[in-house]
Amino acid sequence: MKRVDVRKVSYTSAEVKEIGRSLASLGLVRIDQGTALNVRRRENLRRALAEAGQPLRWADVSALSDDPVGVVAKDVKKLVRSGAISLGRSVSEELVEKEDQYVRLTELVATLDDLAGNPKGEYPAEVTYTRTARSPGEGFVVKTETLILNDSEEAARAARKIEKSLPRWARLRDEVIEDLRRKQDTLKELSGSLSDLVESWRGVLQEVLVTMA
Repeated sequence: MKRVDVRKVSYTSAEVKEIGRSLASLGLVRIDQGTALNVRRRENLRRALAEAGQPLRWADVSALSDDPVGVVAKDVKKLVRSGAISLGRSVSEELVEKEDQYVRLTELVATLDDLAGNPKGEYPAEVTYTRTARSPGEGFVVKTETLILNDSEEAARAARKIEKSLPRWARLRDEVIEDLRRKQDTLKELSGSLSDLVESWRGVLQEVLVTMA
């Protein structure tokens, strides 16, 4: 009789963890849409599963297990759970960064005003800051800008320009924060429906295992 699982594999390698994040991201799409993945995302899923099959030795599972799909489904469930936890940490870190962003920018304005009003200020002065921006085709992005200030007048103008832009940048930041909080909610939903999610991927799992037989 074939054995169920004879492997000794690691789920904690950097490669496997990254695959877990990819699978969790596809799971988020599945939860958001409430329907089956489209052709492109189904192909992304197939590719991610095929990549997972190498370090997790799914070829051995296919050859030695009475229920290879069942064994592999357990692997995928572990991967998605790990990926969801990792994504959740990233979202939490990004939320903290976004919530602090407005304070840092107002502090930057104060710093520029201090520089402009300091008769002993040293020039040229270089100032770098980040802010939330919207990019066509990419959505929200983090934009890094560097100012080279040659005198106090340029420092004062930079302070006023940033100060004038703060309300618009704050609205963009608030939109990102709202998106991130929605993502947190979706991640919780994903973590509570892993069995259903993996079951919906069973057909793709079978296709991947056939290629490894």
